[in-house]
Amino acid sequence: MRRREAGQATLFVWFVWFVVIFQPARRMSIELAREGGKLAHYEVSG
Repeated sequence: MRRREAGQATLFVWFVWFVVIFQPARRMSIELAREGGKLAHYEVSG
């Protein structure tokens, strides 16, 4: 019983860590994708 509770706590910690790390990373990757889209557009038009 106690082992399962510890497992759930570990899962919760991993989930929080995942959210904290990957929310800014996702926002940054969206901005990078937008910049990449501009560059691709310039290359195609130029």
